[in-house]
Amino acid sequence: MKNKKAIVTAATSGIGWASAMALAKEGATVCICSIQKDIDAISELLAKCNDEGLDIFAVPYDAFDTESYKAVFDKAIERMGSLDILVNNFGYTIPKLDTDIFHIKYEDFNRFVTVNLASVIIPTQLALPLMAQRGGGSIINIASIAGKVPDMTEMAYGTSKAAICHITKMVASQAAPAKIRCNAILPGLTMTTAVKNVLTEEYKQFFLRHVPLGRAAEPEEIAAAVKYFASNDSSFVTGQLLEVTGGFGTATPLYADMMAMAVKMQG
Repeated sequence: MKNKKAIVTAATSGIGWASAMALAKEGATVCICSIQKDIDAISELLAKCNDEGLDIFAVPYDAFDTESYKAVFDKAIERMGSLDILVNNFGYTIPKLDTDIFHIKYEDFNRFVTVNLASVIIPTQLALPLMAQRGGGSIINIASIAGKVPDMTEMAYGTSKAAICHITKMVASQAAPAKIRCNAILPGLTMTTAVKNVLTEEYKQFFLRHVPLGRAAEPEEIAAAVKYFASNDSSFVTGQLLEVTGGFGTATPLYADMMAMAVKMQG
């Protein structure tokens, strides 16, 4: 991955930061994007990374301002000269507003879906001609297992992530003649700072009963999948949806109860 050029959106923490670091440690030049206050908050960390020889820099943008995406690409390409890898990591909802079909307001549903889809479509459209000039590239969308396994709430978030899965396959098919690959990662419960701040121990234990591997993912484990899709190891892989969930959504929906029953019977 040495000398490759990458852009990672929403990348000052969590999966985005872990992905940026994974690429940079492999020798890529990485532009991370986020709002200015988040970039300011990691300025010392960025400086430390640069001192350690990692070629990583930040450009501010606002995912809610579609015009700001072009500014990011202009600044990134001005510094890097080209683009090989794009990681569309941004995702957004407000749980208290993104409820079930009985209660969600259409205005909120439309707002969440629109910004989540724009965060994939717009940067992808900006990246495609740049990658075509390089003779190919890799676009990696961070979707979610919520886009495959229905939830009892978050109508908009789940719907937008399902759409991103389909967009991934559409882009993979349409961009293949330009030797541009497009794949998606569907994380399960991942212990980002944001999740740790809102997740109660009671909910964590409840949820993990249904995860065959029995734990949540760390951001670095999602980043490992990003690194794979960005590398030459996946040069013949496109249009794929990789679930990184510890088995959640793979086993029977009765998994937790059946495991408890099996233990009881064996006892």
